[in-house]
Amino acid sequence: DTEDHIAWLLQHGWHEKALAAVEAGQGRTELLDEVGTRYLDHLIIERKYAEAAQLCPKLLRGSPSAWERWVFHFAHLRQLPVLIPYIPIENPQLSDTAYEVALVALTTNASFHELLLTTIKSWPPTLYSASPVISAIEPQLNSSSMTNSLKEALAELYVINSQYEKALSLFAELLKPEVFEFIEKHSLHDAIHD
Repeated sequence: DTEDHIAWLLQHGWHEKALAAVEAGQGRTELLDEVGTRYLDHLIIERKYAEAAQLCPKLLRGSPSAWERWVFHFAHLRQLPVLIPYIPIENPQLSDTAYEVALVALTTNASFHELLLTTIKSWPPTLYSASPVISAIEPQLNSSSMTNSLKEALAELYVINSQYEKALSLFAELLKPEVFEFIEKHSLHDAIHD
């Protein structure tokens, strides 16, 4: 029957054909989860991380537990940056830990700092706690690994955490033109008095 056919395709490494057969409505819907997992595992073994990440929205759909499992799996493989653009922020919404792990992963390498900044600006701050991410960035503050993008990301996290004076000093250091509006908005006149 069709399920045997799908199993046969999987055994022979034809994951795409198996996925196409399941999507064509052949076999039980639980099969999609099994085929999806097998296909993602196959891509990971082949080190095709970007391809696996692109397929996640289609294969994991609205399952928070499946998404979290793969977020942590990509983290373990140090491949989270390729998955981050696909991680859902609603329908489903994941645990705050999953989002924090993703953000912290972006602090480790200067080539990810721009993605970290855009992610912090695009994800609603209610999804995660800023503190673990701040803790991951602060030790790098005066090191050579500190980029302007990482500084700005830290400033944005300080704003989320209502640490406006710390954010102000970073915005000023970055010579951000909106620093004056920031001082007005958060009544930081005393902080700049000296």
